[in-house]
Amino acid sequence: MRVFTIITSVTLLLFSLKAHSITLSDVVLAERDGGCSTLVSTSPPLNAIEWELANAYLARCLMNEGTFSAAISALDRMSLSLNQTGHELSDLTWLSELQARALLHQGEALQAVAAYRSLVREGDSAGAGAVDQGSRARLLYYLGLSYEASGDVREAVLTYRRLAHEYPASAYVSRVNVMLLDDELSEAQQMDLADAARRGRHYDLAERLYTQVACPDQIGTRWIMNEGFDGGSCAPPVVLSANDPMRYEAAYQLGRLLYRYRREHYERGLPWLLEVAASTGPRQGDAIYGLGKAFTRAERYEEALRYWEQLQERFPAHFGGHEAVWMLGEIPLIMDDYESAIPQQQRYLETFSAGRYRSQTQWHLGWSYYRLENYEAAISAWEPLMRRRTWRSQVRYWSAICAFALDDQDSANVNLHTLIEEEPFSYYGVLASQRLGETVFAELTPTTTENWTEELSSSAQLVLEIAALGLIDEARLLERFDSRVVRPSGLSGERWEMIVEADRSDWSRWRRRYRNNLNEFPHNEASRLAWEFSLPSFYQTIVQEAAESAEIPPSLIWAIMRRESSYNRNALSRSDAMGLMQVIPQTASKISIELGERYTDGMLFQPNHAVRYGSWYLGELTNMFGGQLGLAAGAYNAGPIAMIRWVERNGGMRFDHFVEEIPYEQARTYIKRVLTTVIRYEIAWEKDELLRNEHYLALFPERATEEYQEGVRF
Repeated sequence: MRVFTIITSVTLLLFSLKAHSITLSDVVLAERDGGCSTLVSTSPPLNAIEWELANAYLARCLMNEGTFSAAISALDRMSLSLNQTGHELSDLTWLSELQARALLHQGEALQAVAAYRSLVREGDSAGAGAVDQGSRARLLYYLGLSYEASGDVREAVLTYRRLAHEYPASAYVSRVNVMLLDDELSEAQQMDLADAARRGRHYDLAERLYTQVACPDQIGTRWIMNEGFDGGSCAPPVVLSANDPMRYEAAYQLGRLLYRYRREHYERGLPWLLEVAASTGPRQGDAIYGLGKAFTRAERYEEALRYWEQLQERFPAHFGGHEAVWMLGEIPLIMDDYESAIPQQQRYLETFSAGRYRSQTQWHLGWSYYRLENYEAAISAWEPLMRRRTWRSQVRYWSAICAFALDDQDSANVNLHTLIEEEPFSYYGVLASQRLGETVFAELTPTTTENWTEELSSSAQLVLEIAALGLIDEARLLERFDSRVVRPSGLSGERWEMIVEADRSDWSRWRRRYRNNLNEFPHNEASRLAWEFSLPSFYQTIVQEAAESAEIPPSLIWAIMRRESSYNRNALSRSDAMGLMQVIPQTASKISIELGERYTDGMLFQPNHAVRYGSWYLGELTNMFGGQLGLAAGAYNAGPIAMIRWVERNGGMRFDHFVEEIPYEQARTYIKRVLTTVIRYEIAWEKDELLRNEHYLALFPERATEEYQEGVRF
């Protein structure tokens, strides 16, 4: 039995029938299922705070659907009720923007200007990276519209220019078209805009801007609206022969941009880098470094080695010199040329006593010996890593495999049993159990726990329901302003906190408190709670629904959530990856098309949407790679195209061996940590069917799949 019980669909129906008054649950479910307009109601509320929240949420839904008059009516109902009750909804950070937009649609332009100016100032004071680019661009766009509506054309133009300069790749810029504002940009300004577009991962626009600087004679001045842009007749020799420093820099940046872009663009970047590398300009070393990276990413390893050797020999003081020495040992390893890899790996270890890649090189030196079947040398090479906690379990496991190959059964068994004793539910702990033919989950038996929600009032249960739907701010407001909600005490109070707070800092506190309980199965109420608090089932309703829809286990969603954002629903990365599952807006836009929905800026900060979009993508990847969850997780991290390459190269290997052969360290680590977390979630929430029967092969198949299905390529 679950530790807590979320309101059932029958209860949801009862809430929706309250005097025909809309509820918050009604609005959330209606938005998800495709429309809110049928929910407009003026019936008296039975619960004032829920009525206010429902109308606020309904107004946002209607506004996004373009039903502005109905949205304004919902805001009016909310405001009237707030005036009567004295409730404060400032916790809803999006509400101020919604009210500003309503002012604009009502024709109250001056008030809209004041409201949007305040919101823009708040964004400025929050600092770079605190607000996603889409939301910042949207605020500037609507501020410009508000100025236009007020008749202040000058301020509108200035605002639009700021929008175009700060967020050149935003969809809002295309509606303004800065060129129509007679905003002639200098080469330096165009380079600044190109750099900004590149940092924002708007690669197509960045390429256009760099090309505009590199070949001003070939590219027209209204490039920003040109569809199907291909660079025209702009070519590297033409650019470098002009002996113009700005054009030279643009040529280098074009090559750098294209090799760092998607795989299909690597080849287009090479001519630019080759031309700069052959020059005598200040970017020569940088271009050689870029060619080493580009040819490596394009898997043209012989050419990559040539440029890494050039960098190391000609530019030893270059910032990439350290990496060059490392790559001279890494690339032969990837090419299965272990005889050549070993002396380069030894050279790195001898040259850099505290190098960035030292531990990884030490591991790969042992792996090279392992692949050459020199098992004694492999064990010896790995020995220094036994002193590093982060490497110990990996070294124990593979040292045991080497011992088996040497017919040293005693050493192998000691290593594997020690590993199982120390970390039974880790990635390598489970692999060790498999190697020994043991069932690590044999002790897992259901633990009966009390249904602590039975004693709660209907109002308190509503708070739990709303939180499980991902509406944490709304759940907290319900708790604050509904006097009938009484938070339980003791252990029940902690369970309440886990659901209603859904807070990363709370999880960190629970994890620190209970971390020592996670190396043995939960055998009583206290140990069960330790597992559950360390592995929280945040947003349980939406996670379970998304898992069912995507045909993946809920534990995989929580594991990805933990790895990507540490359960922080407001997480924002430097590349604008957003929310619990760290989906980037470009990917979300493509997913929304597949789901038949409309993507709007900032929606990935809402748990309901973040979980659905990330889970849909995970489900597609899982199906793509034959249901193998580790490969799906690796594709979620590195991209499906990269995983396809690895399957084509190494599919059919033993699964443990396949993972170690993945050339991206980040992807290797990601797979191991996600699978460890999936295992622990299955134990914590008694999903023993995944651990006990044939579904276990989805976690740890005997061999990695040799085939893949066509699927998402974004």
